[in-house]
Amino acid sequence: MSDVEEQFFVKEVLRHKNGRRGKSSEFLVKWEGYDGEDSWVPLPRFFKDCPEEVQEYLEKNNLEMCRNRSGKQIICPKETPKNLP
Repeated sequence: MSDVEEQFFVKEVLRHKNGRRGKSSEFLVKWEGYDGEDSWVPLPRFFKDCPEEVQEYLEKNNLEMCRNRSGKQIICPKETPKNLP
Protein backbone atom coordinates (compact mmCIF):
# COMPACT_ATOMS: atom_id res chain seq x y z
CA MET A 1 0.00 0.00 0.00
CA SER A 2 1.38 3.39 -0.97
CA ASP A 3 0.88 6.75 0.76
CA VAL A 4 2.02 8.61 -2.35
CA GLU A 5 -0.77 10.68 -3.87
CA GLU A 6 -1.02 10.61 -7.65
CA GLN A 7 -0.49 14.04 -9.20
CA PHE A 8 -2.17 15.42 -12.29
CA PHE A 9 -1.35 18.50 -14.31
CA VAL A 10 -3.76 21.14 -15.52
CA LYS A 11 -4.90 20.56 -19.07
CA GLU A 12 -7.31 23.49 -19.16
CA VAL A 13 -9.11 25.91 -16.86
CA LEU A 14 -12.68 25.76 -18.15
CA ARG A 15 -14.38 28.48 -16.11
CA HIS A 16 -14.72 30.00 -12.67
CA LYS A 17 -17.47 30.87 -10.24
CA ASN A 18 -17.45 33.24 -7.31
CA GLY A 19 -18.31 31.70 -3.99
CA ARG A 20 -21.50 32.59 -2.19
CA ARG A 21 -21.90 33.56 1.42
CA GLY A 22 -18.32 34.63 1.98
CA LYS A 23 -16.60 31.76 0.18
CA SER A 24 -13.69 32.07 -2.22
CA SER A 25 -13.96 31.68 -5.98
CA GLU A 26 -13.47 28.27 -7.55
CA PHE A 27 -12.07 27.12 -10.89
CA LEU A 28 -13.40 24.23 -12.95
CA VAL A 29 -10.30 22.34 -14.05
CA LYS A 30 -9.76 19.64 -16.67
CA TRP A 31 -6.79 17.49 -15.69
CA GLU A 32 -4.24 16.07 -18.10
CA GLY A 33 -4.15 12.27 -18.05
CA TYR A 34 -7.22 12.03 -15.79
CA ASP A 35 -10.28 10.41 -17.33
CA GLY A 36 -12.63 11.27 -14.47
CA GLU A 37 -14.84 14.32 -14.17
CA ASP A 38 -13.49 17.85 -14.21
CA SER A 39 -13.23 19.24 -10.69
CA TRP A 40 -13.86 22.52 -8.87
CA VAL A 41 -10.76 23.79 -7.07
CA PRO A 42 -10.88 26.67 -4.54
CA LEU A 43 -8.93 29.76 -5.64
CA PRO A 44 -6.48 29.86 -2.69
CA ARG A 45 -5.44 26.23 -3.19
CA PHE A 46 -5.34 26.48 -6.99
CA PHE A 47 -3.28 29.67 -6.89
CA LYS A 48 -0.87 28.10 -4.39
CA ASP A 49 -0.40 24.95 -6.50
CA CYS A 50 -0.75 26.39 -10.03
CA PRO A 51 -0.08 30.16 -10.04
CA GLU A 52 0.87 30.29 -13.74
CA GLU A 53 -2.38 28.65 -14.83
CA VAL A 54 -4.42 31.06 -12.69
CA GLN A 55 -2.60 34.10 -14.12
CA GLU A 56 -2.99 32.82 -17.67
CA TYR A 57 -6.75 32.31 -17.19
CA LEU A 58 -7.17 35.76 -15.61
CA GLU A 59 -5.25 37.52 -18.39
CA LYS A 60 -7.04 35.61 -21.16
CA ASN A 61 -10.44 36.61 -19.71
CA ASN A 62 -9.56 40.19 -18.63
CA LEU A 63 -10.04 39.33 -14.96
CA GLU A 64 -8.15 39.90 -11.73
CA MET A 65 -8.16 38.68 -8.15
CA CYS A 66 -9.83 40.91 -5.58
CA ARG A 67 -11.46 40.45 -2.17
CA ASN A 68 -15.12 40.34 -1.22
CA ARG A 69 -16.61 42.01 1.86
CA SER A 70 -15.67 38.97 3.95
CA GLY A 71 -12.04 39.27 2.85
CA LYS A 72 -12.09 36.10 0.73
CA GLN A 73 -10.35 36.08 -2.63
CA ILE A 74 -12.71 36.23 -5.59
CA ILE A 75 -12.43 36.89 -9.32
CA CYS A 76 -13.48 40.31 -10.65
CA PRO A 77 -13.47 42.02 -14.05
CA LYS A 78 -10.34 44.09 -14.53
CA GLU A 79 -10.82 47.76 -13.79
CA THR A 80 -10.57 49.88 -16.89
CA PRO A 81 -9.05 53.34 -16.60
CA LYS A 82 -11.77 55.97 -16.56
CA ASN A 83 -9.62 58.83 -17.76
CA LEU A 84 -8.90 57.59 -21.28
CA PRO A 85 -9.19 60.18 -24.03
